[in-house]
Amino acid sequence: MGKQVEHIVELHGSSCHGKLVEPHVAGAVLSRIEPLVRDTIRMGVLRASRKRGRPFKELQDAWKIFYSGQSAGKGNSTRLHFTAKRLLDSAPTLFAQQSLFEEVAAPEETGFDLVCRMIADVAAEATRSERFDFDLLQRVANFKTVVGKGLEAIHLSGEAIAPTSPTKITTEVILAATQLQHSTPQPRRVKIAGVFDMIRVSDRVFELLLPDGQRVRSVWASDEVIRLREFLSCQVVIEGIAVYRPSGTLLRVDTTAIAQATKQDQLFAQLPLPTTPGSIIAAQKRQTPTTGINALWGIWPGDESDEELLAMAQEVE
Repeated sequence: MGKQVEHIVELHGSSCHGKLVEPHVAGAVLSRIEPLVRDTIRMGVLRASRKRGRPFKELQDAWKIFYSGQSAGKGNSTRLHFTAKRLLDSAPTLFAQQSLFEEVAAPEETGFDLVCRMIADVAAEATRSERFDFDLLQRVANFKTVVGKGLEAIHLSGEAIAPTSPTKITTEVILAATQLQHSTPQPRRVKIAGVFDMIRVSDRVFELLLPDGQRVRSVWASDEVIRLREFLSCQVVIEGIAVYRPSGTLLRVDTTAIAQATKQDQLFAQLPLPTTPGSIIAAQKRQTPTTGINALWGIWPGDESDEELLAMAQEVE
């Protein structure tokens, strides 16, 4: 089974009576913890909380958690005891290169640790967070059916999160998750061209480098098995679904097609903006008299060829 790290999920509310807790509360929490841990690990590693493309077998041991019983906490609180492996112990080959995951998923952490950090970002309403997407926010919002109904708060702690300063799931956190969802632009289909600059996580996550230096994180979301490494350092064009943060900035592209870029594809060498209202302004750059639509006003011929259109766009740059 490997070394396990203990984590405590402590329940506070009128339905808790020390070691005893009303079944509907315990059942509701237990049924939500495992998918929350699983999807948070997916988010930390793949930048997508739900399954995209082929199953990712390397992570299945990481999100396998065990419930070992319950005990009485301080006051009338009820402690639910869980164990989980560290990410490095569960998938040593995958997590050997810590730099691949930046600050989102440290190899020495467990899935519970990632959940605590994700909840902290939700509570802070961090609109540019890398730790959640729309679907993971829904996991948090789903606790509304139990929190506030005999359960006031859920405290999470473990090796990296001390019981004296636990992460809390409360009605305020659930409301924050819902508000962040409402601020998130709808995903949309996009086409983006750039240099295939970096590949990570067993050919599942890669980045495009755009001409202006910005990077686009992409997840290979197709069931088709292709050798993405063959595109390294090449000019490529990808197609897929752009997924946005609540801030309106691009979180990732769920990519379903990739090919060598043509000259005409240079028109798509830019970040795709969201099309839904709300957060669009935050993602846009202010136009000047010589940029944006002002640069094209009055000179658009309407019957141009692809080559002429490309030349015009290059002149505007």
